[in-house]
Amino acid sequence: MADDISPTERAFLVLEFLAKRGEISINDLTQHMGMPKTSAHRLLGNLESFGYVRKLAGRDYVIAPRLLELSSTIARAAMVNAPVHSILMELTRTTGESCSLGVLVDNEMEYIDSAAADTRLTLQFQAGHRAPLYCTSSGRIALSQMSKRDLSRYLVSGPWQSFTPNTVTDPEQLAEIIDQTRSQGYAITDSEFTLGVIGAAVPVFTPEKQLMGCLSISAPQARQSEGQVLAMIPMMLEASVKISACMGVVGS
Repeated sequence: MADDISPTERAFLVLEFLAKRGEISINDLTQHMGMPKTSAHRLLGNLESFGYVRKLAGRDYVIAPRLLELSSTIARAAMVNAPVHSILMELTRTTGESCSLGVLVDNEMEYIDSAAADTRLTLQFQAGHRAPLYCTSSGRIALSQMSKRDLSRYLVSGPWQSFTPNTVTDPEQLAEIIDQTRSQGYAITDSEFTLGVIGAAVPVFTPEKQLMGCLSISAPQARQSEGQVLAMIPMMLEASVKISACMGVVGS
């Protein structure tokens, strides 16, 4: 790492490196970033004192909750200030169902914008509403993008509440569902958080394939079958790319 880089630039470069790697050690900074050990110790210590990184039992450091909260706040501001709502409205008009955009905050899904379907039967997550990860489609997308270490920690964080008879609360069963979600690129739930509601979600990525948000649709079983909701996934993926593009993180 060049000597003429300012302390602020160095801190941001380290945070970017940590975000990509999931966890880092002092040796990682010296080997991959050319940073002297004394500087690496001092910088990580400062970031830890601010609550942006957390030291594990061993030698590694991971992102701490305060930094996740900050990144979520930035994501909320960016998405709300970008023309995201019009994309949500377009998706709702195309599918006939309500859709929402959420971000990961404190191991919960926080919804930052939504568009309601013009029908009597509708489920809409209002901005600021939070929902669990384990039993919502958006939450399972977030879980599928976690590092193995973070996912393992989450899977032992129960016991979890059963909102309906269909709610999956067994960690081993949830782990299998998360593996499937990761491989197929979308999540779907059936009456797990709210009875009679089918949910589907897709990720919203940055160019580095980091999760930025989750785009979801909620449809009542009285109007849509699971197969009909699955048929909406391509439209949701297209809307996801548009959301990334309008925020300037995907090339036109």
